[in-house]
Amino acid sequence: RREMQEFLESNPGLRSRFPLHVDFADYSTEELLQIADCMYQERQYQPSEAAIRELERCLLHAKASLPATVRGNARSVRNLVEASLRMQAVRLTESVTAAMQNKEMLCRIEAVDICSAARRLAQKRQEKQSSSAAQRGSSSPASHARITVTARSESSCALPGSKGTLSSYTS
Repeated sequence: RREMQEFLESNPGLRSRFPLHVDFADYSTEELLQIADCMYQERQYQPSEAAIRELERCLLHAKASLPATVRGNARSVRNLVEASLRMQAVRLTESVTAAMQNKEMLCRIEAVDICSAARRLAQKRQEKQSSSAAQRGSSSPASHARITVTARSESSCALPGSKGTLSSYTS
C-alpha cells in the first residue's frame, strides 16, 4: 500500500489517471494455512500435525516481524510450501534407504521440512538484503536486518534471543 501511495504521489497528474483505488487486505493466518493445505493437497502431500503447527508458527512470526509487503500474502506461503517440498526430498535422500521408502513416507511433510525451508528462505532474504545494501554503498550493519534461524529440535526452530520456538521465513 505504501509503495503504491508513493508511486501515485511521484507525479501530480498520476493520481487522477487512477480514480479508483482498491485495497486488498492481507490474508489471515487461518486463510494462509488453508492456502498451504490446498497447495500440499494439489501435489498429493500431507503435512503432519507437527508440520502444520510449525507452519502456523512461521506465519505468526512473519506477521509480527516481517515487512507488510511480505507477510499476509499467498506468494510467501507458496515459497514456503515449495521450499518445504525440496527440504523433504533432501531429508529423504539423506536418511532413508530405498527399502524403507513407502508412499506414505514419500508424501509426508514433517515439521523439520518446514523448519529447514524457513531457515533457507531466511538465508536467501538476508543475502538479498546484504546485496541490496552493498549496491547502495551502505556498509552499516544497521542498514539491513539480519535474520538467523537455528534448529532446536526436529520439530521446532528458534530465533536466537527469542522467546519460545518460532520460525522465520521470507519470500
